[in-house]
Amino acid sequence: MSVLTLSMSSSAMRAAKEVTPCYMVTGDADFVLLVSVEDVEAFDVFVKTKLYTNPNVRKFRSMISLDRVKFEPRVAV
Repeated sequence: MSVLTLSMSSSAMRAAKEVTPCYMVTGDADFVLLVSVEDVEAFDVFVKTKLYTNPNVRKFRSMISLDRVKFEPRVAV
């Protein structure tokens, strides 16, 4: 992915209110998004308006959380 494409993708995800954190990562994917929406229908709207319409998104994979097993936001130093 070119620097311009990465910048455009980053800007689009920063502008999406549904995206809480967005991480640029190494490996098979370029970004990991955590999306916070009311329900599956709202997720469908997010996909159709933010991902399908973005020419820089060629493919994506989604996973839906069933339960929060642990949440500890601090980082051990």
